[in-house]
Amino acid sequence: MKNKQTYLHGLLKKSLLASKKIDLIMRDIKKKLSAKTNQDELIFLFKISYKEFKKFWTIQNFTFTLDASLGRFGKQNLLEKYQSQIMKMRQVTADRTQAAENLIDQIIKYLAQKMKINRALLFNSTPQEIINNNLDLKEAKRRSNKYFLIAEKGKVLVFSDPEIVAEQEKYLNKIIKQQNIKLDKITGKVAYSGIVSGLVRIIIQKNSLKSIKKNEILVTPMTQVDYTPYLKKVSAIVTDEGGITCHAAIISRELKKPCIIGTKIATKVLKDGDLVEVDADKGIVKILKKAK
Repeated sequence: MKNKQTYLHGLLKKSLLASKKIDLIMRDIKKKLSAKTNQDELIFLFKISYKEFKKFWTIQNFTFTLDASLGRFGKQNLLEKYQSQIMKMRQVTADRTQAAENLIDQIIKYLAQKMKINRALLFNSTPQEIINNNLDLKEAKRRSNKYFLIAEKGKVLVFSDPEIVAEQEKYLNKIIKQQNIKLDKITGKVAYSGIVSGLVRIIIQKNSLKSIKKNEILVTPMTQVDYTPYLKKVSAIVTDEGGITCHAAIISRELKKPCIIGTKIATKVLKDGDLVEVDADKGIVKILKKAK
């Protein structure tokens, strides 16, 4: 038991030190950042920030899986002993992750100003496209309408061609039909637990974010950095895509909002104004009443 305690203590200490190191790098980047920073330097700062931000995700995700794992494998004594340290690390990494996210948002804002473009076009671009200075603004504009992406082995493929997107939608609709979906419930993975009821707000395009009203249930393909200010208003988050380290999963934990990810079909089955119960303890969205 002593060896396990020593190992766990060391793991927590290393994670906090790693978090502090990343935070110091981010603070150094912030000092170098201003509206006068040239375009090449902004892209370089974005590259470093994005690289470090991904590490934050790993560390923060560790804080949410550790206590669950200890409980699942019957290590209640270890869980009780280190619960306060885990919670402290969770809060510290959550604050630092949010600061890092704000910094990246600021870099993109300055970069858009230098390029004299709408910053939404940069948010519609992949990090690799920005880092490699390989932006296709026409493609980014098409993504403002509809797109889908495939992420595999560290590579991201984005599809925005209307015909391809239409085929993807046809495929999803076929799945729904095959399952005879007059669904009364949808299932997904739990990102943050809790149970709430409310009216659905479907958000497909970012320019619709302002339509979100307080205490609505946000249903969207996936969230991104620029969704963050609006997520504070909603009572729960439901996404089609995403894994345990996706943006929706991370931000829902920070905001303590019930969140179910990876439903695949939520935006297809649910409509604005549907009354639903989000049971993020079990990963179930139950349709209580369909909108007229």
